[in-house]
Amino acid sequence: MIEHSHFDLLTERIDRLERQSKILKRLLVCSFAAVLALLAGGATVAQQKSIVFSNANGSVRVGNFGFALYDTAGRRRLMLGWNSASQPGIYLSDPSGVTRMGLFLSNLAKPVVRLYDSSGTERAAFTENTEGTNMVEFFDSKHVQRSYFGQSTTDDPMAEFFDSSGALRAYMGQYTSGNFGAYLNDTSGTTTWQTP
Repeated sequence: MIEHSHFDLLTERIDRLERQSKILKRLLVCSFAAVLALLAGGATVAQQKSIVFSNANGSVRVGNFGFALYDTAGRRRLMLGWNSASQPGIYLSDPSGVTRMGLFLSNLAKPVVRLYDSSGTERAAFTENTEGTNMVEFFDSKHVQRSYFGQSTTDDPMAEFFDSSGALRAYMGQYTSGNFGAYLNDTSGTTTWQTP
């Protein structure tokens, strides 16, 4: 039989152990939360960092922006990454840093190749249109469409030519009637010649 004083001591010791156990549990939970916060912060920092490899031609940089090549002057010459439509793309730049070509997927996931002049103005595009057929467009230095070569919705070839204001001046291809022909328009858009 346990004496009353020993029982009191045992009860007090058990209470003290339970309090210490609760404190240890709280410390463990707080430590675990702190470790998770540090790992999350470290992942954010790691995502913002880039890896750089250099040689005599320039450098290669890999980071959250994608993959890029820089020349020895520090200008980006090639970029492989995500475009503004969240689609993959490859972009090539000239020695002055102006993008001269883009090969990417559009916001509709259609393939696009764009060519730009030395001022960065788009001058040509080769792409799949919304109907799912191919087309080539040419633009002037003010980015006005000057010619269009493509396929109709029935896969028949067609060509359109525009003046500097963007007005259609000539057409060759299939008409909506299904016949093939060509026509010329004046500056007001009135057809002045047509066959058949």
